[in-house]
Amino acid sequence: MIPFIEKGVALLNKKGRLGVVIQNRFFKNEYGEGVRELITANKLLSEVITFDLNNIFKDRITYISSLVLDKKGTDIVHYNTIKEDVFALPSVLQKLPSSKDDATAYSSVKSENITKEPWIFESPDLLAMMDSLSKYNVPFGKFGEIRVGIQVLWVKAYHLKVLEIDHTNNLIKAKSSIDDNIIIEKDACRSLVPNERFYSFRKDVDDTYAIFPYDVIDEEKHPILFDDFCTRFPKAGTYLKKHKKTIQENIKDKKYKRDDSQRWHLYTRESHLETNYPKVLIPMTANDVYASVTLSDYYYCDNSNVNYADIPDKTSENLYAVASIFNSTIFSVLARAIANKQQNGYFKLNKQYLEPVLFPAYIFEKDKKTVKELASVGMELEKKQNEYIYALPHKQRRIKKQLTDLWEMLDSITARAYKLTKTQEQYFKNIGRNIDRSEILDSIA
Repeated sequence: MIPFIEKGVALLNKKGRLGVVIQNRFFKNEYGEGVRELITANKLLSEVITFDLNNIFKDRITYISSLVLDKKGTDIVHYNTIKEDVFALPSVLQKLPSSKDDATAYSSVKSENITKEPWIFESPDLLAMMDSLSKYNVPFGKFGEIRVGIQVLWVKAYHLKVLEIDHTNNLIKAKSSIDDNIIIEKDACRSLVPNERFYSFRKDVDDTYAIFPYDVIDEEKHPILFDDFCTRFPKAGTYLKKHKKTIQENIKDKKYKRDDSQRWHLYTRESHLETNYPKVLIPMTANDVYASVTLSDYYYCDNSNVNYADIPDKTSENLYAVASIFNSTIFSVLARAIANKQQNGYFKLNKQYLEPVLFPAYIFEKDKKTVKELASVGMELEKKQNEYIYALPHKQRRIKKQLTDLWEMLDSITARAYKLTKTQEQYFKNIGRNIDRSEILDSIA
C-alpha cells in the first residue's frame, strides 16, 4: 500500500490531488502504521469519507473509505461518515459536496492532531484527544503482546464438554460432538478457555477440555507418540482409536501425518503449546472488552475464540493490574473506537485491534503504587463477583452496590494512570462501556 500511495502522490503536480477508495482497516491496526505515518508526516490528508456499512460491493463484506490526498499539504482534515444504507447511498453521495466546495458539510480536525496513531474519524473528540494521551501512554503492543491459543487436530473430536470430574481417580466424564459418553484421563487433556459466558474477572472454570497429546517441560513442547500415549492414558487412547477413521476423514490439512501410526493423533499446527503460564484472557469477539486472569499452568485459550495478553513480568500483581486496565471504561472506549465492528453490536478484538490501543505502560516501572492499587481492586472484584453469582437475591442487592463502588474505584485509578484531565475523564465516563459490568452478571447468576 505504501508504494501505491508514494507513486500516486509523486505523479501529482504541485497543486494535484489524489482520490482513492480503499479498505479502511489500515486506519486503526498495527500494520497500517507505516501508511498513516507517510500520509500524516507530509500533511497529505485533505478529506475522508467513511462508510458505516460493509455491503457496498456485491458479494463482498468490507468496510471502505474515500480519501483525498493533497500534494501541497493541508492544515485541516475534513471528514464525514455516511450512515445510510446501501440503497440510499447513491442519492446521499450525489448530494454531498466535496469539502473544497462546502466545508460546512464536514467535521474537521487540525492536521497536526492526525498522526501515525490510529485514525478514529467517527469519534472526532477522541481523535483530537489522542495526541495528548500519547504523551504518557503507548500502544499496548509496545508493552505486551496479544497472542492466540491452541488449535487442536479436529475440534469435533478433541474438544470435550465436561459432564463430571472424578477428582479421586483423576478422570473426566465428558461428551464431544461425535461421542456422548466419554471417560478420559484428566492428564491426557488441558482445560480450555472458550468464549462462553465470559465476563470481566471471571474465575477459572473447568467445563471444557481439549485432548492434549504433548508434554510441556521448561516451556518446550514434546509430542507424545501414540503407543506411549495409549500406555500412559489408556482411556484416551481407546477413545481416539474408536474414532480414528472419522478423525482422519475430516482432516484436510496437507501437513497431517495420516499414514504415520505414531503421529496421526498430533496437531497439524503445534504453535503456542508451550504457553502454559499465567496470563490475561480476552475474548476475541465480544460486545465489549472483558479480561480475566488465570494463574494456572493448566489453562489454554481456544485458538478461534479467546486470545491472551502476554506481558514481560508475569507476577499476579502485574497480571491483575493489566486486567483491571483492560476492564476499565477508558480502555473499553479506546478499544471499541479502533476495533473492527461486527454484526449485532459485537467487535473483533484480536491482536491487530488491541495492540494499537493506548496503554499506561509506564506505571509498571515508575508507579508501582498504582499497579498495586489496580491489582488489589481487580482481585476484590473477582472475589465479590463470585459471591454475587452464588448469593441469595436479598444478598445480591448489597453485593451489587459494593461492585458498583469497586468499578468506580477501578475507573478512577485507571484515569489517574492514563494521566487524564478532569474534562477527559468525564468524556470517557459520558460515553461509558457498551455493556454494564455489573448487569452482565445477572445472566450468569
